[in-house]
Formats: sequence, structure tokens, C-alpha cells
Amino acid sequence: MSIRRAVGEGRVEIAPQDKIINHRQQVERILHDIGFPEALVTDGSRSSDFPLEDTDYARLTREYGFEVGRHDRMAAVAERLAGLRC
Repeated sequence: MSIRRAVGEGRVEIAPQDKIINHRQQVERILHDIGFPEALVTDGSRSSDFPLEDTDYARLTREYGFEVGRHDRMAAVAERLAGLRC
């Protein structure tokens, strides 16, 4: 059974995604960069929800120009990425 179907039938409720939606482009970039381009993320999703290694966090930190840690919320990382755009 798919999650979409379960949601549609009211058997599963998705946590809020307001912050994720506000920074959709950055979230998509992050998911692509960590190798999970089709993952479901919510405002409460954290980096530690994904099987990432210390080398992954170091690479993201280098690429993004700010510290990306194991306990960071994906929405917060996306917001910081959005703020770097000039």
C-alpha cells in the first residue's frame, strides 16, 4: 500500500510541511545531494533521519559554506541555503 493512498484514506497523517514547501527548491537540492531525491520530508525531518556518514556531513558543510550537522532539521538547512542566494 502506498503512503499517498493511506493519506488519502485518512489512515496516515503527514506532519506539517510549511517550511519545507517555502524552500522547496533548496530541499530538492539537499535531497539530491544526499542521494534521496524522492524522500518525504516534513518540517520535523532531521539529517539524522537519513543514513549519512561523517564524510557526508563534511562534504555538505564544504559545499554549502556552513556547518551541516547530524541533528539539523532539513527545513533549517534549506532556509540557510535560501539565505545565501544573492
